[in-house]
Amino acid sequence: MPDLTSARLKDRLTIEQAAEHLSVSVTTLYSWRTRRRGPRAMRLGRRLYYLRDDLDAYLRAQFSDGSQARRSA
Repeated sequence: MPDLTSARLKDRLTIEQAAEHLSVSVTTLYSWRTRRRGPRAMRLGRRLYYLRDDLDAYLRAQFSDGSQARRSA
């Protein structure tokens, strides 16, 4: 079960804010969500939220050291 302390929940972003944080469109976030890709999200009532920590972790995970590209070349 994820740690959803009240301090972390205060740092939640709307889907519009999350899209801006990741430099992608809202449509892209919805698409990732339906395909179970991208950062994890949570629904509270009818609204979709992302935690800033989760967005930052997702961004860090996207970095590559380039070793995969060098091996396949």
